Amino acid sequence: STWVLLGPFTSVKPSGEPVGTNTDEDIATAQAGETYRFPHPTIPVRYLRIKILETWAPANDDHAFISELTLYGVAE
Repeated sequence: STWVLLGPFTSVKPSGEPVGTNTDEDIATAQAGETYRFPHPTIPVRYLRIKILETWAPANDDHAFISELTLYGVAE
């Protein structure tokens, strides 16, 4: 209840294929990674919690991996 929503973000599957079916384009997009920008200004925070609601994997594959996370910004 004390968490502050910094923004909702959505990853769009390029092929539009059903969950569990990934095309070469889907795989390339996943491997390239995505960039999300927080709305500015944001409040200072110490911790980030990432809540994943859905993945491109089949329903019984209920986990996700973040292989790299880079945060940057302007210090005031």
